[in-house]
Amino acid sequence: MGWFPGYAINLETGERLNMAFGEDSYQKENNGNDMKWNPTSNMNSPYPYAFGGKHFVYVFGGNTIQSKYPSFGVFSWESLLTGKDYGQTRYDYGERIINVLQSYFGTPFNQDNSGAGLAPINGLERDIMWVSMPMPAPGFNFNSPENMPSDVRVQINVANLTDTVMQVLPLTQHLRLPLTLINTNVLILLGCSQLMLVLIRKTIISLCTVLIQVT
Repeated sequence: MGWFPGYAINLETGERLNMAFGEDSYQKENNGNDMKWNPTSNMNSPYPYAFGGKHFVYVFGGNTIQSKYPSFGVFSWESLLTGKDYGQTRYDYGERIINVLQSYFGTPFNQDNSGAGLAPINGLERDIMWVSMPMPAPGFNFNSPENMPSDVRVQINVANLTDTVMQVLPLTQHLRLPLTLINTNVLILLGCSQLMLVLIRKTIISLCTVLIQVT
């Protein structure tokens, strides 16, 4: 169990997201075996493509379809996970991720490393939204996360057709995006045709979504 010195926020929903990080335990020269997020600036040392110990950062979206772990009757993790929630959820301090990993790796393997036996791992991987491998600038190495030389903020913006999603899905299944209800009755009083109303409604929804993301 390690600790990552940061957090992630979904710009569309404003919710905090679960995170995880990894490291290359073979690279002790690059802090890869201490369960801390402390990459070095060594891109190709002590061997090519070292990438500072490969301290990957994973951000989980929490948008996978919720279901239950199935029962196959052959895998050792089934006694701990069958019937429990499959897929990620809203921010919970990584509790569900930890529980799944402990249930999967805490029991003796019984054909669990291939095919359907990887269902617990697949349930986690399918919800990874972003993956990155940050490294400090040359000369700014640190051993403990609290001793990072500076703060860093990364903002990733992706355009999507939220107006199309709003039309196809019912209000109860809107992928957890912000909803904006607009009364267009006043436009009918102005004599607009139904076609014009549809076009105006789509434009208003699009503009409101953009404003929500920006603010």
